[in-house]
Formats: sequence, structure tokens, C-alpha cells
Amino acid sequence: MGVAVFLHCSGLFARVGRGTPVPAEPPKRLVTNGLFRYSRNPIYVAYAAVLLGEFLWFGHVALLAYLGLYILAAQAIIVWWEEPVLRRRFGDDYLRYTGEVRRWL
Repeated sequence: MGVAVFLHCSGLFARVGRGTPVPAEPPKRLVTNGLFRYSRNPIYVAYAAVLLGEFLWFGHVALLAYLGLYILAAQAIIVWWEEPVLRRRFGDDYLRYTGEVRRWL
């Protein structure tokens, strides 16, 4: 399911945003439809779900620790780097979006 979410969101970035999830070629338009109506970061959430699924399947505690580290790192990257970049790029549209849609779920 995580791969399906990534493909869905990447497709929206290409079609609606005219870009990619890769920072070297980010979307030129703010994407707020599809799964982005429910989470500002569905790709990050999907990857966390993949890690949780791997832990549940394999039962290795190291995977659970990795999930915890991933969540902390994702939160830091989003708050300190990604959101300020998006505020500068999309201005008031992004501020309105952050008021309407939660960061995670």
C-alpha cells in the first residue's frame, strides 16, 4: 500500500504540480487534492506504514527502532526545512492549506 500511495502522490505532483517529489525538481504548483486533502505529507506517512508493516511481518525490534528514528527525522526535516521552503514558494495558498489540513493524519 505504501508503494501505491507513493505512486498516487508522485502522479499528482507530475500532473497537478508539474514537478516531482524530488527536491531537485519540486512541484511548481501547490498540490492539495487526492490524498493531500487528508495529510500534508502522505508520502512520509506511507513510508512509516511500510516500516510498521515490516516490523509486524518480521518482528525485528530494530525495525521498530528504525521507525521511531524515521518519524523523528521526518518531523524535523518537515518543520525546519520543508515547510519554510513551501511557505516561501506558495505564500498565502500554503498558509491557508496548513490551516485546513493536518501535517500527518
